[in-house]
Amino acid sequence: HNRAMLLATLGLCTAVPLQPYAYQPLPVGSVTPKGWLLKQLTLQAEGLSGHLAQFWHDIMSSVWIGGSGDGGLHERTPYWLNGVIPLAFLLRNAGIDELPPVAGIYKAPWGRHGWMSTLCESGGEVRGAVIAGGVAGYPVESAAECRDDCAARSDCVGYAAETCSAPVRCWHKGQLPQATAASPAAPVGGKEAAAGVSTCACHGRNIPKPTPVDLMGQVERYVEYILAHANATSGWLGPDSSPAS
Repeated sequence: HNRAMLLATLGLCTAVPLQPYAYQPLPVGSVTPKGWLLKQLTLQAEGLSGHLAQFWHDIMSSVWIGGSGDGGLHERTPYWLNGVIPLAFLLRNAGIDELPPVAGIYKAPWGRHGWMSTLCESGGEVRGAVIAGGVAGYPVESAAECRDDCAARSDCVGYAAETCSAPVRCWHKGQLPQATAASPAAPVGGKEAAAGVSTCACHGRNIPKPTPVDLMGQVERYVEYILAHANATSGWLGPDSSPAS
């Protein structure tokens, strides 16, 4: 009896055809946005979608492109690519290949942040790991040179200069996930005074000058790297899928 019921159920299921899709998805690039939709997509590109690859370690230095970010499940970069790839093609169809640079996602003029690049602005040191200078620092002519070297790097968020030594010693700080033995996160650049402010160290912050948002360039960089590093045996695209222990 049960067998007969099972056969009848299976027969009924296979006899009923599947309903067709109410809507058919369009291929990427077949739509040209205009008006309100184009404005919303442009805002998206000018916001986090277009900037994650410029400042967020998990995207900017992702394991998917040979870096160390986005460990564990390696899922942040694929989620980002799922959105930024169609976004780049839609904007290109609308004639937008590159968006002008902005200082952060709030479009604040660069001049608003000028005070953050003031030489020896305060005695407080920027938190983060040392990305240049190691333990002893590297020699420079002046604290201004140390500041300018930091400003020339896109990954430098602050600097410290030991001004009591000859020559002046310089360190750069970056927003790295953690410090290593060779790149200490502890204060550098001078002995601390009783009030907690160094008498010899010149500290300052740096916000790298904004760069234009080239969405298609970002897409091509990531996709080309992933395709070029496919596993020759299995064809697997991407890093080791095993979560980090």
